[in-house]
Amino acid sequence: MILFFISFVNIRKTSIKKYFKNTQIYEKENDQNGYLGLKKLAYSIGNETTGHYYLTHFRAKAEEIQKIEMKLKLNDNVMKFITIRTED
Repeated sequence: MILFFISFVNIRKTSIKKYFKNTQIYEKENDQNGYLGLKKLAYSIGNETTGHYYLTHFRAKAEEIQKIEMKLKLNDNVMKFITIRTED
């Protein structure tokens, strides 16, 4: 399993569980997960000037990351996201 970080900005405050539904996540790092708050964006995206920031850390297979990224890409409420693979 590989350790990944995913950070994303959402238009509305929501549960991050829906993005990880039907995926196999191993050893979720609960102490560093969740909602980071409503923050002002550095530049406007569309008409939005603020966004709800989320960060999650977990271990998963690369195939599962592709599924999660596809869900983030297809969701209209997600303005931007980044996935980072880290060394153990």
